[in-house]
Amino acid sequence: MNDFVIFGSTGLTGGYFLDEVKNRNLKYHLFVREVSITESIENQTLFDSENLPDLPNAKSLVICIGYPLKFLELIYMKLNVRKEFKSVDLDLVIQICKKAVKAGISNVLIISAVGANNSSLNYYLKIKGVMATRKMVQKTRIQKLKLLPQENVRLKKRNFKLTLR
Repeated sequence: MNDFVIFGSTGLTGGYFLDEVKNRNLKYHLFVREVSITESIENQTLFDSENLPDLPNAKSLVICIGYPLKFLELIYMKLNVRKEFKSVDLDLVIQICKKAVKAGISNVLIISAVGANNSSLNYYLKIKGVMATRKMVQKTRIQKLKLLPQENVRLKKRNFKLTLR
């Protein structure tokens, strides 16, 4: 059994999380959009939002995925970008959580954004905040859902600290 199934390990925060998992010699499986040459092929599963395979058995699921946005799109998104952003940062996260329930993974950590708030007038922060609501838990039937704002993860690798239980 894996200790972690990780989505988003090629990004900044997900990469730091993966490094910490490796440093502790924990077992993991990555879901990636492109095969990583630095990882064993047995530890990777290719996916996209149209083809999300079943998850392997694991103690915990970690999600740190996000649609790539330009700096100004954090402030204002055109309608077509909003649709793409929501499809990754909310709809795909919900799909992944449902797959976790099916695989018997009840412990889920979603690393989100600083200031995430489902009541925000900012579309980016609102969508990020929706993931932490009761509706999200009810919709996915996850038993333990934790939302960790990115501010709680130090972005300098040498200072990166994470408590794994």
